Amino acid sequence: MEPSINILNFDNVYLGQTFHRGVKATWIDFTDLKNVSRLCELSTLKTIGVRLRKAHHLVSFVGNGNYHYATLLFLRRLQVPFTLVLFDHHTDLIISPSESLISCGSWVTKAIQSLPLLRKVILVGTADELVKEIPPFFRNKVTVFTQERARRLPWLKHSISASIPTQAIYISIDKDVLSESEVVTNWDQGQMTLTQLLEILNYLGRAKDVLGIDVCGEYAADPLMTLSPAALRSADKNSRVNKALLHTAGKITAQAS
Repeated sequence: MEPSINILNFDNVYLGQTFHRGVKATWIDFTDLKNVSRLCELSTLKTIGVRLRKAHHLVSFVGNGNYHYATLLFLRRLQVPFTLVLFDHHTDLIISPSESLISCGSWVTKAIQSLPLLRKVILVGTADELVKEIPPFFRNKVTVFTQERARRLPWLKHSISASIPTQAIYISIDKDVLSESEVVTNWDQGQMTLTQLLEILNYLGRAKDVLGIDVCGEYAADPLMTLSPAALRSADKNSRVNKALLHTAGKITAQAS
C-alpha cells in the first residue's frame, strides 16, 4: 500500500509525471512565489512554512533540487533527537552568501546551526572533491560516505546505520546522487544505482525509526521544451524512480509508526 504524500508544487514539474496517480496526495502550491529557485529570502521561507502546515504526511516530494532547502521546514517539526541521513551528490553545507538568504546549497548548514535536536548529519554518495566544502567547525557533526567510499564498502548499509547515534532519523534524497543511467537532473550526478539506494533505505527502515522522508532532484525542462521527446523521456524516467521510492518510503515509514 502506497502512503499518502505531500507534493510541493514550485514549478509544475510533477504535472508531467504519473507516479502519484491513484495515491492520496496533498498538493501545496508555491508557483506564485518569486525568487525561490536556488536562493530564497528567509521572509519568503516563512511564507512557504505557513503553507506547509497543510503537509501532514510523512513522505514528501519537493520538486527540483533547487528547492531542497524546504527540507529544513520539515526538520523543524521534529521533537525528539534525530539524525539527518542525506543522499546527495553535493554537501549542501556551504555558507549562505547572506544572513537573510537560504539556498539549496546551504540549508544543511542552517539546520546544524539552528536545530539543537539534530545530533548528526550523515552524507551518502557525496562527490569526493566536494568534502572540502564542509566548514571545519562542523566536522564533528557530519559523517560522509563519499561516492568513492560508498563504492568500496561491501557493507555500506551496515556502516551507515552504525554511524547514526540516534534511534530516530529523517531521510532526505536528492536524486542527483543516482547515476545518469537512472535519472535525469539539472545538476551533475553521482554513481549510485536505484537498487543500491533502495537496499539502504529498506535496511535503515528496519534498524531505525524513520520520522519522515523527502525526495527532490526532478528535471525541470525549459518551458518551451516541456513537450519535447527528450523532456518526456526524462519525465518518464524520473516518474519510474519516484514510484519505486514512494513504495519503499511507504514501507519504512509504516514500520516506524
